[in-house]
Amino acid sequence: NNACGQTYSFRQYQVENGLSNNATICCLQDKKGFLWFGTKDGLNRFDGYSFKIFRNDPDDTNSIGNNFIHSLYEDNDGSLWIGTEKGLYKYSTTTESFALLKSTSNGPIRDIRMDHKGNLWFILGFTLVQYNELKNQFKIYDVAKYFEATSICTSPDGTLWISTASGFLKKYNESNDSFDSYDVFDHSKTPVSRWIERVYATNNGTILIGTSNQGAKSFDIATSKCKDLLTYNPDKTEIFVRNFV
Repeated sequence: NNACGQTYSFRQYQVENGLSNNATICCLQDKKGFLWFGTKDGLNRFDGYSFKIFRNDPDDTNSIGNNFIHSLYEDNDGSLWIGTEKGLYKYSTTTESFALLKSTSNGPIRDIRMDHKGNLWFILGFTLVQYNELKNQFKIYDVAKYFEATSICTSPDGTLWISTASGFLKKYNESNDSFDSYDVFDHSKTPVSRWIERVYATNNGTILIGTSNQGAKSFDIATSKCKDLLTYNPDKTEIFVRNFV
């Protein structure tokens, strides 16, 4: 039988179309269907037709406190968490207001995830932090004792995985509050940088790893083996992988 492939196209949105800034850092589609874009100058909500922009208003204590948006996350309850250059904010859909999570205003929030027990995990600067909202308790995994964290993901079984600036993948052991360590560069040519930009857990038992100099890698959870997927361009230039969908 003959098969016919569908054509595809991209529509580009810029400042001229209502976006607050052309430098888009992160994006998310919430459970209601809204698209959220975090930029270097403002948080944008897109309904398919127009943008609504959220920026800091010095005269409004309920506005978002910083306009540089690094990360976005929607939890199981449908609450939206926004990681900015200076702190983590929780967004109220009812009042369209933002509440700063105390003790987070001293650095950028690189990534945000929630575990199967409802604990919110985020990276403040390079420090991994666990937050229990019900108890209002923080657990800080200090860089000097642990590692410089860069990204977080959770595998289908609920296990938390964290990437580091030094090229390691860390598996969190909930039973004894410890981390197993895996070197994702041990099979590869020595890289210029061991920076890991993003980790993404798939549904088939693998974790995709985006690096700054060796493209995309794949980590098999069952075998703890890592392989290269896409390392260099045809002209041998390096590939920086920033995210996965």
